[in-house]
Formats: sequence, C-alpha cells, structure tokens
Amino acid sequence: MIDGEDIVGSLNEASLMQLLHDGIEFERQEIRTVMGKPLPSLEESTDISEAYRVLLSGATGIVVKKEGAPIGLITRADLVVYWVSQKEGDRR
Repeated sequence: MIDGEDIVGSLNEASLMQLLHDGIEFERQEIRTVMGKPLPSLEESTDISEAYRVLLSGATGIVVKKEGAPIGLITRADLVVYWVSQKEGDRR
C-alpha cells in the first residue's frame, strides 16, 4: 500500500489466507487494519543481484523506486521470467 510516495503496508497471499481462516469479514474492514509490513524497496538503478538477494531472504516483492518515488513492483516470478528470457536470448 502506498500513501503518496510512502510505502505504508502490504497484503500477501499468506496473510490473506490467515485472515480468512480467522473468519475476518473483509467487507467490514479498512485496508489499514489488515495490511502487513511494507515491502522492501530498491532504486531502479540497483543491480538485479540485489533484488535476487532481497527476494531470496523471504520478501514476496520489492517496490521499485525512481528518485525515491514508487514506480513499480518486482516479484520472484518476474525474476524467473527475466532469467528465462536472458537464456533464450543467449541461444539465438
């Protein structure tokens, strides 16, 4: 969740499953009451190996920033797609 340029929280599959298991009524909740910790962030100029390290450490995603403002999100699946495309490019 982003408030202006500040990353204030996140929702992920595991926390949503836990909340559903606990019987929370989502239609009666504000997002801020069910969101978890903010995702980590990296500047867009950061080397891809740092994104890999952050995702490998357990983060479900990384907010990508440009000059401090959020501009995107990268996930483990995004890295897999990137690496597969790089391998395919090497074969051509």
